[in-house]
Amino acid sequence: MPAICLRRTPVIWLAPLVAATAASFAIVGADCRWLVALGGVLLHGHWPSSLPFATAATSGWQNAPALAELVLRVLWRIFGDRGLIGAQVVAAGAAFVALGAGLR
Repeated sequence: MPAICLRRTPVIWLAPLVAATAASFAIVGADCRWLVALGGVLLHGHWPSSLPFATAATSGWQNAPALAELVLRVLWRIFGDRGLIGAQVVAAGAAFVALGAGLR
């Protein structure tokens, strides 16, 4: 049994290295930039009742991702675009760890 675990060890380390390499070429999408912009509105003490960046009517819109907007705005202010990409890499890594734990 230990021989099998030793064979899997390089694969366990290879996956995060490949993911980190792929993330270094990542581009932040427009939807994420909307969250950052709305986080800035929230940080100034305003609760938006509609999306100022949307082309469709959004009156009465409920701001469900408000906490995510604040977190992403802070990450963007501190680390820039790489902070947003880093958050995505960490979230994806946590999801794969949870998946791996669930498959055991």
